[in-house]
Amino acid sequence: MEMVSDTCSMVWGQVGGSLQMLTGAVEMCPDTLWDRPAKGMGFWYQVYHVLFFVDFDLHDASEEFRSPDFDIHEYELKERHPPFESAYSKHVLLDYAGRCGDRVREVLLAVRDGGAVRILGTRRLGLPGLEVVFYEMRHVQHHAAQLNLQLRQEGITPPDWRRRGDEPL
Repeated sequence: MEMVSDTCSMVWGQVGGSLQMLTGAVEMCPDTLWDRPAKGMGFWYQVYHVLFFVDFDLHDASEEFRSPDFDIHEYELKERHPPFESAYSKHVLLDYAGRCGDRVREVLLAVRDGGAVRILGTRRLGLPGLEVVFYEMRHVQHHAAQLNLQLRQEGITPPDWRRRGDEPL
């Protein structure tokens, strides 16, 4: 059991670091880049997109998923394409990032405590529960890297690399 606990703590450290890199990019993003129209995923939309899937895929499969209250357009659920009506604010998405971190923590605590992990991502992705957490970590890091590139292209030094997240599991 101690090995499982240590493993879950290590996984949380890495997922937490990925989420902190994502939120660091959000905090450094100038308003002119945040809501700049883009043919594909603009800055704000990449943040929304990745957080939406952390939330969705790690949602308890025994409960119906509902988009967060701010998600009035349900871009991902309705599979809408650009141009998007309006950008969600940094404040709203940073708050959402915190809630997504809490969702990851809940899943990892359930794994640590030997509970069954039944999440929507196992059905959508065809992966076991813990592997969905790894998948989401990679997805967050993928988009954090894209956001950092956009910051660099604007002449902004992006946040430093995070070795691991600050908060314990």
